[in-house]
Amino acid sequence: MTDGPANFYEVLGVAPDASHDSIRVAYRGLARNFHPDTPNAPADAEVRMAEINEAWWVVGDPGRRCDYDVAAAELAGTVEGWDPAEVAAPASPVEAIVPLASAIGLILSGLGFAGGAPGLTLFGVLLIAVAVVAFVLRRRRE
Repeated sequence: MTDGPANFYEVLGVAPDASHDSIRVAYRGLARNFHPDTPNAPADAEVRMAEINEAWWVVGDPGRRCDYDVAAAELAGTVEGWDPAEVAAPASPVEAIVPLASAIGLILSGLGFAGGAPGLTLFGVLLIAVAVVAFVLRRRRE
């Protein structure tokens, strides 16, 4: 494998806006040329085939390809319509923790650890209490 993250489109030799069919054709051609079991395989065939398989695993699946494209755009700082500086911080820790506590409550109640309303588990309540105390202590320091 290469050092650092690879550009999977470059590994497969296709453009980032290539269709799924052209990506599949490129993968199959590279797999035919670099498969270690072929008679005329180059010396680095195993390493190269691992790179090709990894690229195909990511770019060959529409869901993973979308995730890869979004992550690559975020790393390049080119995601349109989203500016991290514009994301509003929660007004209080309770506002930030309540959804998390509710999700934890749903998980725990689904596992049989809690009865009653989801999100009102003992763990959820303790999590909110810790967040409130942290918020108050932070305000006192300011």
